[in-house]
Amino acid sequence: MPKLCKFTSPADGKPVYVNPEQVAVVYAGVKGMIDDVPVELVSQFARELREYLKTNLADYVTKVQTEKVLSDESEAQLKAAILEVKSSLLAAA
Repeated sequence: MPKLCKFTSPADGKPVYVNPEQVAVVYAGVKGMIDDVPVELVSQFARELREYLKTNLADYVTKVQTEKVLSDESEAQLKAAILEVKSSLLAAA
């Protein structure tokens, strides 16, 4: 976890903007939801998840962007999106 903290703790002390799509990708990794995705497909997974969220879950993006918190509802949406994208990716591989 200390390495992940470096992403949001810049040397100048100013906060780093993290968009909802980045939150989703980091969440998937930290929660172990992509442990079964082959390493060579992780970048593709990240791209497809970001696109899926923009295209199919604009309300998730807006809500997380506005509230700056991952509510229970948003987390449920995110988990479902991760599973959908992952299963589609692995089926095509």
